[in-house]
Amino acid sequence: YTYAYCLMKLSSGINAEYGAEAEKKAVLAIHNLMEHYGNDEADELNIITKTIDQTQIWLDCCGLDGPEDWKNKTKAEWWATKYNNNTDVLTLPGSCCIDSTSTSCQFDSTETQNTHHTAGCRKEFYKFVEENVTYITVAGIVMIVLQVFIMISALKIRYELSSKYECDDYASGSNMEITSL
Repeated sequence: YTYAYCLMKLSSGINAEYGAEAEKKAVLAIHNLMEHYGNDEADELNIITKTIDQTQIWLDCCGLDGPEDWKNKTKAEWWATKYNNNTDVLTLPGSCCIDSTSTSCQFDSTETQNTHHTAGCRKEFYKFVEENVTYITVAGIVMIVLQVFIMISALKIRYELSSKYECDDYASGSNMEITSL
């Protein structure tokens, strides 16, 4: 437990030091992806569109900071230009809609609206991490232990092989016979 506690303290210190910079880079990367959402020419295999759709459906969210992201040309250039260019009605992607089978829905700013998700994905992702921090930490620790075990196993195998075959045998090729099956 002491090791896990120290690891969590170290990671929180690193997060405090580099977290803001990492978040800025992540937000920039997501905005770069959102610029091409729905654009078949820039996203021939629809990987960007499918990734954003699946994320919005999984987290029940819309846009990075909220539905208004889809009208912002600096965040979602192609979508904003094609669907929300000089219109009073904000059209949202189908994955923002509560009925995710629809291809799109209209933004509704009233508090009683029930057509689309109102929370941004950043907020929902943070909420997901906070709710699952124990599982995420345990998974990280398991991965570290697994990597250490694999490294020790590889070193053991290397030691066993090096003690079985002398280095001179490899150099002379005497122990490297190929036999037919």
